[in-house]
Amino acid sequence: MMSKNSFLANLKENNKRRVWLWIISGLFWFIYYPVGMMMILSRQNTVNQVGGYTEAVSKGLLTEAAKGWLGSITNLGGLVFLVCVIAAVCAIQGFSYLYHKRKVDFYHSIPVKKSRRFAVIYLNGVLIFFLPYLVSLLLAMAVAGINGAMDGVNFGVAAVSLGCTVLLFLGIYGLAMIAVMLTGNLIITLFATAIFVFYEPLVKVLLQAYCDSFYKYFAYQSVKTHLYLSPVGQLIEGLEAESFGEALPHILAMAAMAAGFAAIAWFCYMKRPSEAAGKAMAFAKAKGVVKVLLVIPFALGIGYIIMDLIGETPIAMMVFGMVMAVIIGSCTIEVIYEMDIRAVLRKKYQMLLSGAGVAVIFLIFCFDLTGYDRWAPDPDKLEDAVVLFMDDMYGNQCIDENFHSVNNVDYWLSMPGIHDIDAICRFSDLKSEEENIWCSVCYRMKNGKEIWRNFSVSGEEEELLNRIVGSKEYREAKCQLYNDDIYAGIKGNRIEEFTFSTGFKVENLAPEGLDEFREAYLKDLEKADYSMMHNEFVCGNIRIEVEKDTDGRTVSRGFEYNIYPSYTNTIAFLEEKGVYDGNYLDVEGIASITVENYHSELAKAAVMQAKADGLIAETVADMDIGNNYNGYTVTKNFNEEEQIRDIAQALYPRVFDDSWLSKDLIDYDYDVTVMYKDGTVDSVYYRGSGRAYLMADRIPDWLEKETAYE
Repeated sequence: MMSKNSFLANLKENNKRRVWLWIISGLFWFIYYPVGMMMILSRQNTVNQVGGYTEAVSKGLLTEAAKGWLGSITNLGGLVFLVCVIAAVCAIQGFSYLYHKRKVDFYHSIPVKKSRRFAVIYLNGVLIFFLPYLVSLLLAMAVAGINGAMDGVNFGVAAVSLGCTVLLFLGIYGLAMIAVMLTGNLIITLFATAIFVFYEPLVKVLLQAYCDSFYKYFAYQSVKTHLYLSPVGQLIEGLEAESFGEALPHILAMAAMAAGFAAIAWFCYMKRPSEAAGKAMAFAKAKGVVKVLLVIPFALGIGYIIMDLIGETPIAMMVFGMVMAVIIGSCTIEVIYEMDIRAVLRKKYQMLLSGAGVAVIFLIFCFDLTGYDRWAPDPDKLEDAVVLFMDDMYGNQCIDENFHSVNNVDYWLSMPGIHDIDAICRFSDLKSEEENIWCSVCYRMKNGKEIWRNFSVSGEEEELLNRIVGSKEYREAKCQLYNDDIYAGIKGNRIEEFTFSTGFKVENLAPEGLDEFREAYLKDLEKADYSMMHNEFVCGNIRIEVEKDTDGRTVSRGFEYNIYPSYTNTIAFLEEKGVYDGNYLDVEGIASITVENYHSELAKAAVMQAKADGLIAETVADMDIGNNYNGYTVTKNFNEEEQIRDIAQALYPRVFDDSWLSKDLIDYDYDVTVMYKDGTVDSVYYRGSGRAYLMADRIPDWLEKETAYE
């Protein structure tokens, strides 16, 4: 017979007022997991039947679909949000009696220790979530098994999903309980829960925004994105880890957070005064701290919004906005605390403390008191440096030996850095205010520290740029053809496309020639440097598209390699294959050429005059001059053979324009469209384009006259 004072009896009694939450939790998880699994697999079976897949392929696709549903928490989708909501509801509903003085008096009159009452409510909240979730997950696995969609991998995925979901729930559950203990009514508790969950990431985003706005050479890579007190942040980092060993610290951090938050909630519960029911804050001493911690980021956020909306905002306007934000924020919070409009100007010292905090932080950024922009590498402390230019960040997608995509920055960091310390230090001293050549540099110090800076350098610094771009370390990081293992992975899969393009026309190459191309191209890279890429037009492009079948689906990766006139070995290879003749396109195949001359200088002059006359706002003139080109654009169509030949010798394919090429070599006022005799402008995808610019020194005189603005 169960004693009325036993823990289980208390647990059962507490459950009587939480039946509705059990029902909602059970229905939600039942619909989500087993019912959702049936729908997913039914849809996949239909797709398999329509596609006429073999039994093996169909089973693989079903298994993959089941894997995606069982591990939906690991995909960081909507389920993460739903688990957070359930955790908050369980915490708030369990301790909701604390909002009502009569209920508090009633519960405290029952001869049950506060610590036991806390444990009962806490455990019940966990069981309300966990038991329906576990049963539903097992049912979903059973549904997948019946459909032949379970294997060892999916069992592992289900186990990982179970662990991640429980740890996430416990973390958010603990945070929500702390919010309940610190507040005295439901509305304030909801706000407090949201603040606990989002405060750290929002502060980090705000600080990064200030860094980006005030520091000229700010690099987002230098910002530590680690969230120390966020269960969601730890979950994301743990799931992004490449091995269990890397994920373990995040798993332990989530477990520690769950235990720590529960302990803090228990401590606050034990200390919470009975008269706190109905008040905004349960502990008077916490009011000032909370107010200051809320007002400071609020005021800084208002200042940033003013700067972002107005553009080059005068400092005085930002300061005024932040001062008003401090006053309004402090007064509003004080009124909420006291539930009395007459309390609007109380605790003025807290307002002054908040204002001082805002002022200190703002001055740090405004005057760069940390010396962020003044920092320069010490050659005696510098080990090497990884230099990434625009094309390196957003060019070819890097892969690993297993044909998996790898973040370009991560791949470059895994490679040896440039060891020419003198060149790196001199390069860093030549930062340019003009955005000529943008780069991102990771300085790797001898003590293991990594320091990032983003800046531009003048394209006139050829000697230093040649030492950087022409270095062995840079070449081998930029071109993965140097890596034998990665090349073996490319060649070991299905070569779907191996082509040479002039930007206008595309020629197929035999996959058997891949080794020969690689050998020739790597020889040419030995003589590649900045001067060559800055002064030579790209004369062609090699594209390799590789496909790999994995888990019932096809993964495709594409790689492109520009060819310059100095690449004599590669050009000889292409000539041998009969696909290179030195011309961008076949003039005989052109029906007509349409030329647009934007006359941008005239447009800019007109805009600046309108700006001076006050007809348009200064910020609009600075930011949106391009919208005013249309009135000065002259468009002409040419279909005479001689005209076409004259224009064709000046064409430069738009697809080859990149950040390396000297902008003096191209006249960007001209935009050209080639119409082929077969009636097309562009051929099929990846098969060339009809868009082009004009080389500045080859523009026919008659074309300038024909497209002159009158």
